[in-house]
Amino acid sequence: MRLLLYSLLPLLLAPLSGAFHEALAREIAKLDQLLLERPADAELHRRRGDAYRRMRRWPEALADLNAAARHAPDDPETLYLLARLFTDSGWERKARGAADAFVAQRPKDARGRALRARIHAAAGDGAAAELDFDAAIAHATPADPDLYVQRARVVAGRGGEHRVRALAGLDAGITTLGQAPGLVHLAIELEMQLGRFDAALARHDTLASFARR
Repeated sequence: MRLLLYSLLPLLLAPLSGAFHEALAREIAKLDQLLLERPADAELHRRRGDAYRRMRRWPEALADLNAAARHAPDDPETLYLLARLFTDSGWERKARGAADAFVAQRPKDARGRALRARIHAAAGDGAAAELDFDAAIAHATPADPDLYVQRARVVAGRGGEHRVRALAGLDAGITTLGQAPGLVHLAIELEMQLGRFDAALARHDTLASFARR
């Protein structure tokens, strides 16, 4: 049954993907018209550049974001979008540079810290990624369970007793957010990796009891 579902998944997702691209194409067409009237509007260039990024049209996205930077050189939002573009398109060094520049201007922006954390993680720098995830979690409003999960995976990926620290981070998230399934499931997985099967079962039972309420 699972293999059948996996084989059907592309067919099930195809209409959603088509609708997504159609919506982006309509958004770009609308922005084209607005930019004819206001060609120096940095926000319009940012919006169109990000739409192109989501369509994976890298040259057009870069051209628009560079235009936004020319028209509003002091606006750090363009740096954030450039960092996302460079990350998505595999330009790792440029992604790090843009993310560093954004974080330097907005050190308490959770989006930038989380993005740079993922860039560090992709480059194999788990310690730097952990620090940025710490900052992202501290500044995220509202609290985001995905940040706790991503940090825990980075920390646990360093092996050994780092998995114990990863669990402590997940427990901090559970204290803040309650029995969020994503946090608890990863905590159970780590408990089992550490051979703490009773603790894993206790976590499972606690989650199940909350689900029944």
